[in-house]
Amino acid sequence: MPQDRIIAPGDILTPVQLAERLQVPLTWIYEKSRRRQQQPLPAFRIGKYIRFSWVAVSEWLQSTSGPNPRKIPSRPPWNRRKRAVAHG
Repeated sequence: MPQDRIIAPGDILTPVQLAERLQVPLTWIYEKSRRRQQQPLPAFRIGKYIRFSWVAVSEWLQSTSGPNPRKIPSRPPWNRRKRAVAHG
């Protein structure tokens, strides 16, 4: 995130608020914001507190999803079972 950009107070999110907005577990937020990640979730610190800019996170989501996000199947193929038909 460029240093000259002003962050609106309403765009600053706590980890809990970001997890709720993205509908992911809080642990996912913390894991993705670690510096050891290949493309870490953009975050900044205010003392001991971690905060996120919604604008920066939105840009991060667009850059990591790529131009053609893969289609996620509704159900894994190993859960699709044929029902046994009883012949009597």
